[in-house]
Amino acid sequence: MDLNHQGTIEAPDTEFLHDFRVACRRARSALNQLKGVFPPEQIQGFRDDFAWLSDRTGPTRDLDVYLLDFNSYQTQLPEEQQADLEAFRELLLTENAKEQKLLAKDLQSKRFQKFRSTWEQFLTDETPSTTNGGAAEVRKTASKRLLRSYHRCLAEGKAIDQDSPDEALHDLRKSCKKLRYLLEFFESLWSTKEFQGILKPLKALQEDLGQFNDCSVQQESLKNFGDMLAKQQPVPAQTLVAMGMLVSALNQRQAEARQRFQGSFSGFASTRTQNRFNLLFQQPTVAEELN
Repeated sequence: MDLNHQGTIEAPDTEFLHDFRVACRRARSALNQLKGVFPPEQIQGFRDDFAWLSDRTGPTRDLDVYLLDFNSYQTQLPEEQQADLEAFRELLLTENAKEQKLLAKDLQSKRFQKFRSTWEQFLTDETPSTTNGGAAEVRKTASKRLLRSYHRCLAEGKAIDQDSPDEALHDLRKSCKKLRYLLEFFESLWSTKEFQGILKPLKALQEDLGQFNDCSVQQESLKNFGDMLAKQQPVPAQTLVAMGMLVSALNQRQAEARQRFQGSFSGFASTRTQNRFNLLFQQPTVAEELN
């Protein structure tokens, strides 16, 4: 967070904000694994601050992504209609400048400064916790939580069929993201080689779920941006038509991502992957359970 703080304020490159948000999400995920280690009242304030940072950085990051993907949006339209999106680009630039200014103000506010100071004090405090067992218990606890997170993803994924609402895939995406953060958080307890076999199918599943979610969110946002443009005078009718065509293209991409989901989830839920999770985290394999 510190390495990307000033860059996020000045915004010479969108990667500063992206990396800042990733650092915040990882820290927030770590906090959720500290239940029972520290008094709840000691870390609740940090949870609230990280939630605030997520809310405040989200709009700017979303607009960054739209601008980064703008050329790809244009290429999804017939060549003669690509220039019709320029009014949309101008709107994105204007809204992005507004949100960036607000974000820079938040990251220099007294609230952020207080959070930054107390967070560092918390991280450097070496006062022993009341937890017994020490390092010997960490791997055991990590294994239990990783398996529980994996099995939750399995249950949610197996419940999804062609009639399931979009929200079911969104919920699975969030569960997979939590599993990914847990794996990254506890990765040092195992060798990198051991982790590769379980990370590959998870990443493939996340790729399809991420594209499905992005297409869904972008369709809704485009409709909202279209409404904003419609209120401005004058706005070429061709721009609104082009945005409507873009919504249709995104809807098609979302449908394709949903079709691919079945294949990527099959790999994630395969007997081979389940056995890798179970063996790595010391649980009976699928074959052993059947016996």
